Amino acid sequence: MKKLTDNELYQKIHGKFKESSFEENIATTQGFLLGVICRGHGSSDKKSLELVTEILNGGTSLSGTGIALFTTMMIELERALKDKKLTLFVPASQEQSNKTRCSAIIDITYGFTLGILCEGNLTAGSIVEQEYAEKNELLNRDLELIKAISQLDPDSDVDEDDFNVVVDEATNSIYEIYTLLN
Repeated sequence: MKKLTDNELYQKIHGKFKESSFEENIATTQGFLLGVICRGHGSSDKKSLELVTEILNGGTSLSGTGIALFTTMMIELERALKDKKLTLFVPASQEQSNKTRCSAIIDITYGFTLGILCEGNLTAGSIVEQEYAEKNELLNRDLELIKAISQLDPDSDVDEDDFNVVVDEATNSIYEIYTLLN
């Protein structure tokens, strides 16, 4: 698993994130934005910022720094999904405790669940097509996996290999959901 110190996007934003007006933590925010992107919203879509303000930030407007971070995250996360180079904001074992690491993946998947449930733009999954039933089954499986991860107990004792599998499965499910809906 890639260290957060080696994650370019995380390094670009985490210092300013603490000073911004986001009410949620950086992991929940990453997950939420990934869900919103999967629903068909992009960095240039005004609705994306409205969703962050209303749902993730409880109606509180983002500061100038918050809007800049939002824009940077949206652009970079869109690119990462398209290029299949997504790295979730989960610390490596040598960076944080097991509980902190578990909390990060739980927060990301919780945020993703919130984001994917937002009103979306028309996407491939919205249109009845020949492969709809198959796509719907895959979509449901991936959404159930994300939901299950979001409900893990951060105090559970998970070994390194199992934890890496959970993070990989979450990442793969996000890719698949993105592909199915876009």
